[in-house]
Amino acid sequence: AQRASVQAASARAQRASAPWPAAVAAAAAVALSAAAPGAALARDLEEVGPDLNKPDRCSVERLSDFRDFRENYSLEVAGGSAPEAEVDVRGCDFSGLDLHGATLSAINAAGASFEGSDLSDAILTRAYLRRANLKGANLTSATLYETQLQGADVRDASFENALMSGVFFGKDEGQVDAHSNEFAQMEGANLDAIFSRSDVRELCTNPTLDDMQKGFYLGC
Repeated sequence: AQRASVQAASARAQRASAPWPAAVAAAAAVALSAAAPGAALARDLEEVGPDLNKPDRCSVERLSDFRDFRENYSLEVAGGSAPEAEVDVRGCDFSGLDLHGATLSAINAAGASFEGSDLSDAILTRAYLRRANLKGANLTSATLYETQLQGADVRDASFENALMSGVFFGKDEGQVDAHSNEFAQMEGANLDAIFSRSDVRELCTNPTLDDMQKGFYLGC
């Protein structure tokens, strides 16, 4: 049986040491479905460049802007129908921070760095993290529903018990020059996470997966 099967995912969720919040538990029900990969949102948020003159655009406090709205209406924010709530921290450096339990839903953090940061239990629903540096980050029990990680560096990151239905780990493709056309770099990442069957099929096409990830975690 595949390590990332629905049965194994359900068992891991039940073994979690702390209960998930209601919003995460509801998303977990979606995660255990076998929705087609194309059903997930993959909007390109880089057609317009960031406003580099905006004061404090890279402050850690910026990550909390419109927090409750983004958590409850992440589809609208990520889809562009609530531009007033968009949080654009592209290229910013948040390395080594304690962001445990933070709400980062629908942020635009393309090319930003969270290297070595504690993102355990964080809510990253529909976050835009293309080409982001998450090397060695702790995302244990985080929620990454429909999170875009194309071209990101997640080497040695931990996604243990994370909810990852609809997550994108493929090539960073698009019409603007910022896109790298590279797959997410995944060597050494702990993928003992909650995926749907369709997520596993898509993820297994990533050529950077090592033998442990393909054989033990995913059953590619």
